Amino acid sequence: MQHVRPLLCLVLLAAPLAAQQTRLITFEVRVPAGAAVMLDEMRTTSTGESREYQTPPVAVGKTYAYTLRATANGRTITRTVTLTHDRPTVIDLRAEFAKSETIKTEPKPKVDPKPKVDPKPMVDPKPKVDPKPKVDPKPKVDPKPKVDPKPKVDPKPSGDPTKRNLTKGPTRPGFVCYVDQGRLWVFRDQSKDLTAFEKEGPSDKHVTRIGAGPDGRTVKAPDGETLDAYLKALRDKK
Repeated sequence: MQHVRPLLCLVLLAAPLAAQQTRLITFEVRVPAGAAVMLDEMRTTSTGESREYQTPPVAVGKTYAYTLRATANGRTITRTVTLTHDRPTVIDLRAEFAKSETIKTEPKPKVDPKPKVDPKPMVDPKPKVDPKPKVDPKPKVDPKPKVDPKPKVDPKPSGDPTKRNLTKGPTRPGFVCYVDQGRLWVFRDQSKDLTAFEKEGPSDKHVTRIGAGPDGRTVKAPDGETLDAYLKALRDKK
Protein backbone atom coordinates (compact mmCIF):
# COMPACT_ATOMS: atom_id res chain seq x y z
CA MET A 1 0.00 0.00 0.00
CA GLN A 2 1.28 3.45 -0.87
CA HIS A 3 0.49 6.81 0.71
CA VAL A 4 -0.43 9.95 -1.22
CA ARG A 5 -0.37 13.56 -0.06
CA PRO A 6 -3.60 15.62 0.15
CA LEU A 7 -4.15 18.02 -2.73
CA LEU A 8 -5.72 20.75 -0.57
CA CYS A 9 -3.46 22.54 1.90
CA LEU A 10 -5.43 23.73 4.93
CA VAL A 11 -3.94 26.53 7.03
CA LEU A 12 -5.42 26.36 10.55
CA LEU A 13 -4.50 27.63 14.03
CA ALA A 14 -2.58 25.18 16.25
CA ALA A 15 -5.31 24.81 18.90
CA PRO A 16 -8.22 23.97 16.53
CA LEU A 17 -5.97 21.62 14.53
CA ALA A 18 -5.18 19.50 17.58
CA ALA A 19 -8.89 19.10 18.35
CA GLN A 20 -9.95 18.33 14.78
CA GLN A 21 -10.58 14.65 13.96
CA THR A 22 -8.32 13.18 11.26
CA ARG A 23 -8.27 9.76 9.57
CA LEU A 24 -6.65 7.98 6.65
CA ILE A 25 -8.54 7.53 3.37
CA THR A 26 -7.97 4.23 1.56
CA PHE A 27 -8.95 3.78 -2.09
CA GLU A 28 -8.44 1.10 -4.79
CA VAL A 29 -7.28 1.48 -8.40
CA ARG A 30 -7.85 -1.35 -10.92
CA VAL A 31 -5.69 -1.31 -14.06
CA PRO A 32 -3.96 -3.83 -16.36
CA ALA A 33 -1.26 -5.70 -14.43
CA GLY A 34 1.63 -4.02 -16.25
CA ALA A 35 0.28 -0.46 -16.11
CA ALA A 36 2.28 2.47 -14.70
CA VAL A 37 0.24 4.61 -12.27
CA MET A 38 0.96 8.22 -11.25
CA LEU A 39 -0.87 10.22 -8.57
CA ASP A 40 -0.47 14.02 -8.76
CA GLU A 41 2.57 13.56 -11.07
CA MET A 42 4.22 11.16 -8.58
CA ARG A 43 5.00 7.67 -9.92
CA THR A 44 3.84 4.77 -7.73
CA THR A 45 5.69 1.45 -7.38
CA SER A 46 2.86 -1.01 -6.70
CA THR A 47 2.01 -3.69 -9.32
CA GLY A 48 -0.87 -5.99 -10.25
CA GLU A 49 -4.42 -5.36 -11.45
CA SER A 50 -5.74 -4.26 -8.03
CA ARG A 51 -3.69 -1.63 -6.22
CA GLU A 52 -4.53 -0.01 -2.89
CA TYR A 53 -3.39 3.48 -1.87
CA GLN A 54 -3.74 5.47 1.33
CA THR A 55 -3.56 9.16 2.18
CA PRO A 56 -1.97 10.53 5.37
CA PRO A 57 -4.40 11.39 8.19
CA VAL A 58 -6.63 14.19 6.85
CA ALA A 59 -9.52 16.14 8.32
CA VAL A 60 -12.84 14.27 8.41
CA GLY A 61 -15.78 15.84 6.56
CA LYS A 62 -13.76 17.40 3.74
CA THR A 63 -13.35 16.36 0.09
CA TYR A 64 -9.93 15.80 -1.50
CA ALA A 65 -9.12 15.57 -5.22
CA TYR A 66 -6.20 13.83 -6.92
CA THR A 67 -5.07 13.50 -10.54
CA LEU A 68 -4.71 9.81 -11.52
CA ARG A 69 -2.77 8.93 -14.69
CA ALA A 70 -2.41 5.30 -15.86
CA THR A 71 -0.37 4.14 -18.88
CA ALA A 72 -0.49 0.66 -20.47
CA ASN A 73 0.17 -0.72 -23.99
CA GLY A 74 0.99 2.73 -25.36
CA ARG A 75 -2.27 4.32 -24.07
CA THR A 76 -2.63 6.84 -21.23
CA ILE A 77 -5.87 7.51 -19.33
CA THR A 78 -6.20 10.47 -16.94
CA ARG A 79 -8.91 10.85 -14.30
CA THR A 80 -9.65 13.23 -11.41
CA VAL A 81 -10.34 11.17 -8.27
CA THR A 82 -12.47 12.67 -5.49
CA LEU A 83 -12.05 11.14 -2.02
CA THR A 84 -14.07 11.44 1.21
CA HIS A 85 -14.19 9.44 4.44
CA ASP A 86 -17.86 8.47 4.19
CA ARG A 87 -17.71 6.13 1.18
CA PRO A 88 -15.26 3.61 -0.31
CA THR A 89 -13.72 4.60 -3.63
CA VAL A 90 -12.79 2.13 -6.42
CA ILE A 91 -11.47 3.42 -9.76
CA ASP A 92 -11.60 0.67 -12.44
CA LEU A 93 -9.89 1.59 -15.75
CA ARG A 94 -9.54 -1.93 -17.15
CA ALA A 95 -12.58 -1.71 -19.44
CA GLU A 96 -11.31 1.49 -21.07
CA PHE A 97 -7.90 -0.07 -21.73
CA ALA A 98 -9.63 -3.13 -23.24
CA LYS A 99 -11.46 -1.09 -25.87
CA SER A 100 -9.99 -1.61 -29.32
CA GLU A 101 -10.25 0.92 -32.10
CA THR A 102 -11.87 -0.37 -35.28
CA ILE A 103 -9.96 0.66 -38.37
CA LYS A 104 -12.05 0.83 -41.56
CA THR A 105 -10.26 -0.35 -44.69
CA GLU A 106 -11.57 0.95 -47.98
CA PRO A 107 -11.63 -1.62 -50.79
CA LYS A 108 -9.06 -1.16 -53.49
CA PRO A 109 -10.45 0.29 -56.75
CA LYS A 110 -10.83 -2.12 -59.63
CA VAL A 111 -8.19 -1.79 -62.30
CA ASP A 112 -9.01 -2.66 -65.89
CA PRO A 113 -6.72 -5.34 -67.25
CA LYS A 114 -4.10 -4.23 -69.77
CA PRO A 115 -5.06 -4.72 -73.41
CA LYS A 116 -3.42 -7.60 -75.22
CA VAL A 117 -0.53 -6.64 -77.53
CA ASP A 118 0.50 -8.78 -80.48
CA PRO A 119 4.01 -10.11 -80.04
CA LYS A 120 6.78 -8.58 -82.18
CA PRO A 121 8.13 -10.70 -85.05
CA MET A 122 11.26 -12.62 -84.19
CA VAL A 123 14.55 -11.20 -85.47
CA ASP A 124 17.58 -13.32 -86.11
CA PRO A 125 20.00 -12.77 -83.30
CA LYS A 126 23.40 -11.23 -83.88
CA PRO A 127 26.27 -13.65 -84.09
CA LYS A 128 27.82 -14.45 -80.77
CA VAL A 129 31.11 -12.75 -79.95
CA ASP A 130 33.48 -14.39 -77.52
CA PRO A 131 33.55 -12.33 -74.39
CA LYS A 132 36.73 -10.79 -73.11
CA PRO A 133 38.60 -13.01 -70.72
CA LYS A 134 37.61 -12.41 -67.12
CA VAL A 135 40.17 -10.83 -64.84
CA ASP A 136 40.17 -12.02 -61.28
CA PRO A 137 39.34 -9.15 -59.03
CA LYS A 138 41.62 -8.21 -56.20
CA PRO A 139 40.97 -10.35 -53.16
CA LYS A 140 38.78 -8.72 -50.59
CA VAL A 141 40.38 -7.90 -47.28
CA ASP A 142 38.11 -8.21 -44.28
CA PRO A 143 38.06 -5.06 -42.20
CA LYS A 144 39.36 -5.20 -38.67
CA PRO A 145 36.62 -6.10 -36.22
CA LYS A 146 35.31 -3.24 -34.15
CA VAL A 147 36.15 -3.40 -30.48
CA ASP A 148 33.39 -2.26 -28.13
CA PRO A 149 34.62 0.30 -25.66
CA LYS A 150 34.60 -0.64 -22.01
CA PRO A 151 31.27 0.20 -20.40
CA LYS A 152 31.26 3.20 -18.15
CA VAL A 153 30.87 2.37 -14.48
CA ASP A 154 29.11 4.88 -12.28
CA PRO A 155 31.29 5.86 -9.35
CA LYS A 156 30.27 4.56 -5.97
CA PRO A 157 28.56 7.14 -3.76
CA SER A 158 30.89 9.03 -1.46
CA GLY A 159 30.89 8.07 2.20
CA ASP A 160 30.70 11.75 3.13
CA PRO A 161 27.00 12.90 3.04
CA THR A 162 28.07 16.51 2.30
CA LYS A 163 29.64 15.39 -0.99
CA ARG A 164 26.24 14.00 -2.10
CA ASN A 165 24.55 17.39 -1.50
CA LEU A 166 22.80 16.10 1.63
CA THR A 167 21.89 18.42 4.50
CA LYS A 168 20.60 17.71 7.99
CA GLY A 169 16.82 17.96 8.34
CA PRO A 170 14.55 18.71 11.31
CA THR A 171 15.56 16.15 13.91
CA ARG A 172 14.46 14.94 17.34
CA PRO A 173 16.40 13.24 20.17
CA GLY A 174 17.32 9.72 19.16
CA PHE A 175 16.88 10.39 15.39
CA VAL A 176 19.09 11.61 12.53
CA CYS A 177 17.41 13.22 9.49
CA TYR A 178 18.85 14.10 6.07
CA VAL A 179 17.28 16.11 3.21
CA ASP A 180 17.85 14.46 -0.19
CA GLN A 181 16.17 16.01 -3.29
CA GLY A 182 13.51 17.64 -1.12
CA ARG A 183 12.62 14.45 0.76
CA LEU A 184 13.41 13.65 4.41
CA TRP A 185 15.29 10.46 5.24
CA VAL A 186 14.88 9.50 8.92
CA PHE A 187 17.05 7.00 10.85
CA ARG A 188 17.55 5.91 14.43
CA ASP A 189 20.70 7.48 15.85
CA GLN A 190 23.75 5.15 15.58
CA SER A 191 21.70 2.50 13.70
CA LYS A 192 23.07 0.20 10.98
CA ASP A 193 20.62 1.74 8.49
CA LEU A 194 22.08 5.22 9.18
CA THR A 195 25.64 3.96 8.72
CA ALA A 196 24.72 2.26 5.41
CA PHE A 197 22.92 5.40 4.15
CA GLU A 198 25.88 7.68 4.92
CA LYS A 199 28.29 5.20 3.30
CA GLU A 200 26.37 3.84 0.29
CA GLY A 201 23.38 6.15 -0.25
CA PRO A 202 19.61 5.42 -0.22
CA SER A 203 18.44 1.80 -0.05
CA ASP A 204 15.74 0.32 -2.32
CA LYS A 205 14.03 -1.11 0.78
CA HIS A 206 12.25 1.69 2.66
CA VAL A 207 8.85 3.04 3.74
CA THR A 208 7.44 6.30 2.30
CA ARG A 209 4.82 8.72 3.67
CA ILE A 210 3.96 11.35 1.06
CA GLY A 211 3.31 14.82 2.48
CA ALA A 212 3.48 13.62 6.12
CA GLY A 213 6.60 15.57 7.15
CA PRO A 214 7.19 19.21 8.11
CA ASP A 215 5.98 21.71 5.48
CA GLY A 216 4.20 18.87 3.63
CA ARG A 217 7.44 17.08 2.74
CA THR A 218 7.65 13.39 1.86
CA VAL A 219 9.28 11.33 4.64
CA LYS A 220 11.24 8.10 4.09
CA ALA A 221 12.63 5.64 6.65
CA PRO A 222 14.07 2.09 6.61
CA ASP A 223 10.92 0.77 8.35
CA GLY A 224 7.45 1.90 9.40
CA GLU A 225 8.23 1.77 13.13
CA THR A 226 11.07 4.29 12.78
CA LEU A 227 8.96 6.57 10.57
CA ASP A 228 5.94 6.55 12.94
CA ALA A 229 8.15 7.19 15.98
CA TYR A 230 9.81 10.17 14.27
CA LEU A 231 6.48 11.73 13.23
CA LYS A 232 5.13 11.24 16.77
CA ALA A 233 8.23 12.94 18.20
CA LEU A 234 7.62 15.91 15.88
CA ARG A 235 3.98 16.16 17.00
CA ASP A 236 4.98 15.93 20.70
CA LYS A 237 7.40 18.79 20.14
CA LYS A 238 4.47 21.04 19.21
